[in-house]
Amino acid sequence: MTPNLARYIRIARHHVHGTPLDEESRIEQQRISAIEDLQTYVVRKIDISVRMELFAPGNWSWDDAIGASVQFSVDSHSFLLAHQDEGCRLFHELNGDKVLLTVLPDQDRQQLTDHLLVAIGDALDRATFR
Repeated sequence: MTPNLARYIRIARHHVHGTPLDEESRIEQQRISAIEDLQTYVVRKIDISVRMELFAPGNWSWDDAIGASVQFSVDSHSFLLAHQDEGCRLFHELNGDKVLLTVLPDQDRQQLTDHLLVAIGDALDRATFR
């Protein structure tokens, strides 16, 4: 059994049987919920063809500094999309640092998808000319 599956089982037992969660499991439940919220947001806001291209092999995770995020790669460049109340933030990971590329405000599906793709394309263009 993977650690994630064991965690899901603990949380499910809490929901079904009222089994108390320890502090670590409670915090993990909040993190899982935040990641699921991001996944739902991405499904609603980004075209399926783009989601499959960018996020299918992505790594969905939680970071205390940025919250729920998905890390993905394009042409050996690592990007991170994180969501908070004001919208999504897109980072380009360079030499271990997260460089903020843009804040994508909560827009309709086409606008958000277009702005996300333009920001990724611009970052890749800049990296090519370095």
